[in-house]
Amino acid sequence: MSKSPLIGIPQITFKQETYDKYTHAVSSNGGTPVTITPDSSAAERSEFIHKCHGFIFMGGPDFAPERYGGTLHPSMKMLEPAIEDFYFSVATTVIRETAKPVLGICLGCQLINVIMGGTLYEDIHTQVPSCGWHTRQGHAPNLETMHPVAFTPDSPLRLIFGCNTICANSSHHQAIKAIGNNLTIAARADDGIVEAVALKNCFSRFLIGLQWHPERLTETLYPHARIFQALVHAARR
Repeated sequence: MSKSPLIGIPQITFKQETYDKYTHAVSSNGGTPVTITPDSSAAERSEFIHKCHGFIFMGGPDFAPERYGGTLHPSMKMLEPAIEDFYFSVATTVIRETAKPVLGICLGCQLINVIMGGTLYEDIHTQVPSCGWHTRQGHAPNLETMHPVAFTPDSPLRLIFGCNTICANSSHHQAIKAIGNNLTIAARADDGIVEAVALKNCFSRFLIGLQWHPERLTETLYPHARIFQALVHAARR
């Protein structure tokens, strides 16, 4: 394998500035980003999965609630059905049919959980009234909603980040409700909202989902770069 492993990033947003944050986080931490878009053919998707050494599933709008037995909520802004089908198709193949490293971010974290049989809160601010504020300020897109996140005692994130808690950014109104099969809670916010999941046997495979957006923090809060370094290291192995 080359010294720079290929990290596949299925593209579900066409806002280049948003997507560039993911590719920059990969390239600046030792990996080579590779993209694929929803208009790709089945053969192109298969080749993409085959050649990439690791994967990032990025954030975005909401999934149709039918995916996890949920119900429609007025606050939901869903992916286009064709894009959602593309995302689930690639992610399901990668997660269930390969042992390659996977990092899910925000919607990508929820994607991992749903594929593994878990469920989501359609809107935490109405369904979990005691929760804090997790939504990014829409009127000030360059400002982050920040809060502490505590890693669980056996969380692999303690080793990756080198600490027990971290200051993370929030940009979501949905979150994990029931944890998926063979997953464990790896971090929580101080209001109890699940902020990260990992494979139960985390030493057998790098399969981690983060509810926050580390790709937006790598240049300002260096510890967040470590999750991309860990993904690249796992992909290189």
